[in-house]
Amino acid sequence: MKPSESVFIPIRGLKYHCRIWGDAGAPQLVLLHGFQDVSASWQFTVDALQGKWHVIAPDWRGYGLTDWSGADSYWFRTISAISMRCSIISRPSCPCFWWGTAWAAMSAACTAACVPSVCASS
Repeated sequence: MKPSESVFIPIRGLKYHCRIWGDAGAPQLVLLHGFQDVSASWQFTVDALQGKWHVIAPDWRGYGLTDWSGADSYWFRTISAISMRCSIISRPSCPCFWWGTAWAAMSAACTAACVPSVCASS
């Protein structure tokens, strides 16, 4: 099992948890979990990746180790902000590959469409 580290970043008054695997100099991959998952759910995926990757996986608000705000909805702007902050926590000028499951796939796609400069291409 590849080891991970935990990083906490402040976003809109909450403490968000990001799980990070791999070498900071490797190509970046942001993994966004869907409903009823947490960042640790990506462990099996990370273990199966070929080559070297710097993987960043956040816990959404109220999931895993991220704070819960008590709000009853998720604003898309906040979800996009979280995605963006996760992509720049280690290397702000380095574009990322994005992958998401369930509703997080929409966040990854919208981030790619709205801010293509943070997205790597194969």
